[in-house]
Amino acid sequence: MKKYLLILSFISSAAFFSSCKKTTEDKNLWEAVLPQATPISDASCLSGALKGTMLSGKTYNICGDIFVNDGDTLIIQPGVTVNFTGTAGVPVGLGVKGILLSLGTKEAPITLTYPGVTRTDELGSNPDNDPALKGKWTGVIGATTCPLIVIKWTHVDFGGAAISSAMKSFTGSSSPYSVYFANPDGSFILEDSWL
Repeated sequence: MKKYLLILSFISSAAFFSSCKKTTEDKNLWEAVLPQATPISDASCLSGALKGTMLSGKTYNICGDIFVNDGDTLIIQPGVTVNFTGTAGVPVGLGVKGILLSLGTKEAPITLTYPGVTRTDELGSNPDNDPALKGKWTGVIGATTCPLIVIKWTHVDFGGAAISSAMKSFTGSSSPYSVYFANPDGSFILEDSWL
């Protein structure tokens, strides 16, 4: 019996020590790791649920509210222009329950805008008449479930219009802001951008 216990003890010890191997793993923590996503076509007017990548240098036209669902990611690459035109003058916007990464650069910023409108930008002009202060499209609305919104080198122009019922039911928000983030436990990063 002692012989069997001794052999069993030896086998257990060998298995324990052979499973304790150290491995090294090298990572460059300063390099951003972006998830691979499918490209979004710029050929048509977009509305509804979106996920994937808006490709660098392209212009996308938004005809109805667009949404990023839970678990989905929308990546906007440098140099993209997103025109929130809507239809028949109804303001549209971007509702986010998943992740939004708007990653422009200094050389190629991203523009989220309503086309054909310019700011007054004149010293002494009446701010009530400046279209920059009158919301033309809803804006970017992060819902309470949205874990992450990153907005870098991005122009968010002419946002802050009334929120549609579809957007309100999706995000639970009725706040007319150019950018709104409702998750106190999420992460909102805004760098080198214009609102």
